[in-house]
Amino acid sequence: MKRFSVREAILVAIAVSLTVLVSTVWSRWHVPKLDTPYQAVLLTNNTVYIGRLQGFGTPYPVMRDVFYIQTRVNPETKQAGNALVRRETTWHSPTYMILDEKQIVMIEPVGKYSRVAELINENSKQSSK
Repeated sequence: MKRFSVREAILVAIAVSLTVLVSTVWSRWHVPKLDTPYQAVLLTNNTVYIGRLQGFGTPYPVMRDVFYIQTRVNPETKQAGNALVRRETTWHSPTYMILDEKQIVMIEPVGKYSRVAELINENSKQSSK
């Protein structure tokens, strides 16, 4: 069995330390690319907002063109249904939301051809009229 010299042991220790350091820095500072127009963001209070997330990876990212899903019950049929609601249409008409990154649990892309994307497109067409 070959014994390592002190020099070889030090070089191995330095290489391992550098590998750990680089992977730690990379995972901490590498921000995944958001490559869809809209993202769904789950917050710690179990609220989901859908919008255009900007500044992801900063302490206070901003979400624009924001929607949320509201469950409504038809009083006649008693059936529940979901509606996509634009936050700009609520009573205080916010045009954006500033989020605390510590409150974000998860971010998912909204698929280009998903039902949510279709509803957003329909809403945008109605808003521009």
